[in-house]
Amino acid sequence: MPSEKRNFITTTIYQVLLRVGWIFKTESVIIPAALDSIGGVGWMRGCLPMLNRIGQSFPTLLVWPLIKNAGRQRNWLCVTTTGMGILFCASSVIWLADLQATGTLAQALFLFIYALFFVAVGINQLSLSSLIGKLIRPDLRGRLMLAANTLGCLFSVAAAWFVLRDWLTTSEANFGAIFGTSGLLFILAGLSALLIKETPNTKPAEDRYRFRSILNDVRMTFVEDRHFRVLLVISGLFGLSMTLMPHYQSLGRSRLDLGFADLLPWLIIQNIGVAVFSVPVGAVADRLGNRAALRLVMSILIAAPILALFFSNWGVLGRTGFMGVYFLLGLMPVTMRVLANYSLEFTEQENHPRYLVTQSLAMAVPVILSSALIGLLIDRLGYDLVFGGVVGCMVIAWCLTFCLHEPRVFERQSEMDDKEKRSV
Repeated sequence: MPSEKRNFITTTIYQVLLRVGWIFKTESVIIPAALDSIGGVGWMRGCLPMLNRIGQSFPTLLVWPLIKNAGRQRNWLCVTTTGMGILFCASSVIWLADLQATGTLAQALFLFIYALFFVAVGINQLSLSSLIGKLIRPDLRGRLMLAANTLGCLFSVAAAWFVLRDWLTTSEANFGAIFGTSGLLFILAGLSALLIKETPNTKPAEDRYRFRSILNDVRMTFVEDRHFRVLLVISGLFGLSMTLMPHYQSLGRSRLDLGFADLLPWLIIQNIGVAVFSVPVGAVADRLGNRAALRLVMSILIAAPILALFFSNWGVLGRTGFMGVYFLLGLMPVTMRVLANYSLEFTEQENHPRYLVTQSLAMAVPVILSSALIGLLIDRLGYDLVFGGVVGCMVIAWCLTFCLHEPRVFERQSEMDDKEKRSV
């Protein structure tokens, strides 16, 4: 279909622009380093994943019926992405106006803007996943992830090498220019969303916006769909691995005596990891299903915190090895996309927003409850014990992937049963 081809291309362009903007504010490197530069400590870094997941979960709980019933879901995509850009342009003012010297005020302002940003991100990702579920058929979604991540990596690495390296030196970083550029790229991505061709939805007249009914729908999704419930538990355990993201750079910088200039190779290698892993994961997802893809990414991701601890004790040689950790961390966004695509296959298109919100909440709750605690424990107990505990949770999540079912197998079996009935 011509519209499907156009939407594949335009959705890819949108995600590429988004990824290029994202490299200027990478969660595992730039954001925690920026917070450190204005006096942030371990518990503040620990708040970053918590604010991230709160923004991407509870606000989406309130708006998913609006997205489901929207005439055009691409409008939500456009508005939220543009809002993300405006917020990051606002955060750049902290450095451009030299507010970083104010200490507590700069920290509070940065965390407040960061929290609002992820409210927009949560609604944005729900809109994007719903659009993908509506416009891209299941056996093309892996290829869409592959195309977006591969092209996004190429352009992101080029942007980092030719632009970002001038703003990162050994002793300081120009976070004002970095975040301002990120904001402008998000705004450009938001405008590109208007190129998506979408047939308007017709609102069901009986659908009413009631918060109690929204909560009940999410609860029933968890209670009634036992197969999906296993995926929710895996999402929660995977969420715990996200609490370590802001602490990798702190671990490397503190034990290996690195400066801001050393952040650039980590950024580049992480984005290369996203593209490299998208190739086999996308192929596995399209051919064998998202269950096999999830099992693959979880098995590899377990190695990231283990290698981080290992290389952080290697001194000079560990500086090179630590880049391998960030290569593995390129799996984080790939895993989140696999989880979202997997959730789409458990239900019909009209229920996609509800299932996506439920899965996002399951991932968010452990992060919200434990992020600040993880940062505090790292300050008190050190990295080794905390990272080791999270590895144990990730191993449990990988084991649970063997309890999942593959929706496409059931779908093919149902089609075969229908054909047999018609033939009789």
